[in-house]
Amino acid sequence: MSGDRRAWIAQERPEELRAYMVTGGVTRPQYPMRYDTVLVATAPPVPDVRLQPEAAQALRMCRRQGWCSVAEIAATIGQPVLVTQIILSDLIARGALADPRDHPDANPHDPSLLRDLLDGLHALA
Repeated sequence: MSGDRRAWIAQERPEELRAYMVTGGVTRPQYPMRYDTVLVATAPPVPDVRLQPEAAQALRMCRRQGWCSVAEIAATIGQPVLVTQIILSDLIARGALADPRDHPDANPHDPSLLRDLLDGLHALA
């Protein structure tokens, strides 16, 4: 049996299997977002549930840095953007992350937001 299991795992494209496992088989994010969509951690902590390591890392990053773009999070957690969008969409559904533009007091023209985004892009280069 272990020989059969290894043959299944050692397929030609293990990165596809890994992406499938990380997203729990979900193929599209519930909430649409672009590469430059910026997310922020919400004030109350996420309920005590077991998060995938990538989701936990993305949440810690948003809590530590404040505003984080989808592209910056994808680069940091080492996942393709679509996989990252699915992970982030799940965190939004749990109430752990939010798009600050959805809040009435948010200012999308805040210079600090643009500066933070630029700094994050420079860090990726």
